Amino acid sequence: MIVAARVMLRSGTIVLGANIVDVVAVLLRNIILARLLPVERFGLAATFSILMTMVETFQNVGLNRLVVQDARADRPDFVAQLHGAQIAISLAATLLLAAFAYPFALAMGTPSLTPAYLVLALVPLANAFVNLETFRMQREGRFGPQVLRSILSQPVGLLALIPGYWWLGDHRAALVAIIAQQITAVVLTHVNVRPRFSLAFDPAVMRTVAAFGWPLIVN
Repeated sequence: MIVAARVMLRSGTIVLGANIVDVVAVLLRNIILARLLPVERFGLAATFSILMTMVETFQNVGLNRLVVQDARADRPDFVAQLHGAQIAISLAATLLLAAFAYPFALAMGTPSLTPAYLVLALVPLANAFVNLETFRMQREGRFGPQVLRSILSQPVGLLALIPGYWWLGDHRAALVAIIAQQITAVVLTHVNVRPRFSLAFDPAVMRTVAAFGWPLIVN
């Protein structure tokens, strides 16, 4: 019992440390943007985060939780089927973002940013290829890959901000940072993770995902 408690405490401390790094990196990114950009441009940069939050809300069907909680998650074929559901959801989110980009730009009073909002469609498209094995490993108390993802992805986005601003010179630097962070997070789900990403489609699993995920979307 004592050994198990120590393992849980150590794992919890590592995960907490990774979350702190994540939050601090986002805070620093916003502070740097606020220093680099005039108020109006900073407001434009904030619209990227607003749109990303909306897309993530639609895309968040809890696959990272389902792959930990479902009893079938120890079967590689089930994880592959969840990947299939993930691709379907991500493609739907990509199409939704592409369709919503111009109306969103009009609503924000920023129609000139429509191309930038369309570029953000790369994010849900990239998320289609997240390796859910990174999360499934938590069933066995292995948090290393997820901690690595949390520790590195946001700092990469933070570091991408400076060359993005040097290259573009305006609020679009925030777009560079967001895309760099999101793509890094996807890539890191494939680092030191076995088995590798595999893909299958099963209508029954699609229904399971829908039943599990719709309350999260509504919430």
